[in-house]
Amino acid sequence: MKKLVFTFVAACITIILFSQDYACSFSYKHMSGLVGGDKIIVDLIISGSDISGNCTFPEKLVEEGALAGMVQTQRLEGSIDEHGVASILAYSQNIESGEYSGMLDEMFKGTYREHKSSISRSFIIEDDYSSGSIAFNGYCISRDSVLLDTIDSPLAHITLSLLLPKDDNSTAPLKAAIMKAFFGQQMIDSVPDDSILYVYSNNYFRKYLDANIDIYDGGYSFNWEMIATSYININTDGILVYRADNFAYTGGAHGMGISRFLVFDNKEMKQLALDEIFDAGYEDELSKLLERKYRMDYYLGPEQSLTEAGLFENHIPLSDNFYLTTNSIGFYYNPYELAPYSMGAISINLTYEEILPLMKIDSPVMRMIK
Repeated sequence: MKKLVFTFVAACITIILFSQDYACSFSYKHMSGLVGGDKIIVDLIISGSDISGNCTFPEKLVEEGALAGMVQTQRLEGSIDEHGVASILAYSQNIESGEYSGMLDEMFKGTYREHKSSISRSFIIEDDYSSGSIAFNGYCISRDSVLLDTIDSPLAHITLSLLLPKDDNSTAPLKAAIMKAFFGQQMIDSVPDDSILYVYSNNYFRKYLDANIDIYDGGYSFNWEMIATSYININTDGILVYRADNFAYTGGAHGMGISRFLVFDNKEMKQLALDEIFDAGYEDELSKLLERKYRMDYYLGPEQSLTEAGLFENHIPLSDNFYLTTNSIGFYYNPYELAPYSMGAISINLTYEEILPLMKIDSPVMRMIK
């Protein structure tokens, strides 16, 4: 027993001595306001000086093209300088459509320039956690730990960026599901939110040391890396869509990236399953819709075998890894779930119009349908 305790303590000391921490910052903002005279809802992730997110114009529809009649949305990518001035590019259907520029703190105020028409409009949006939305705290950590106390030692790197609900009491079920999705395991409830990333990274470094210290032979495949981050895709109308991305490399030909989606009913504080969205007996018809959309997306004929096109099976199985957008439900398949690693992750989206006949009338997702 004494030897076991000594070994554990020695491992902890080794991790502390041979690790290096780097400063990082990570936060989330849910905002609403006006761009010109149009109402806008914005979700922003601020990681250091980088900004990403999305915005929705809930009362504005696309008027032409294949997406006519859908709620206008934009993907956002940009940065913020040391003076708090943010420059954020907006993308519609992955095409750059405009730029938001202005001061960003509790309020985001400035000018939006639309690229297509070169028209500039003033905007002002501010933090807004009404209308069934949830506030989040952001936590991040970035650390290295070397295997040996030498200049050329391999190392393990970990970067974690986690969003957790601020109100622990009312959002406990959401928090538990988020942590399991983010870490891939159940975490100890007694660890404070602001310490959990440090505890997890220490465990990661301990596993790295235990797995490699006795077999290290001077090769370069002994470096490990883990990068995990979280996003908020939707946080309005009592619906929360949370995404957790995890990339891990532990040697070999390549690393592995996994994305997990969680859809919550904020009013009931519960995670939604497909059975709570669709009427009984939906499975076969929904699977057919997914296959039809996949064939359209990848230009496959109705008679062409899906296995010949690279999939593992000749049909599209349902996945509980799904998400919502303002206009659709998406089903996400990580590498190796539907197809080989070389085909990457596969996402199939069905519009609400396509799935409406299969949905429960009282489904919480009906709030998304305009």
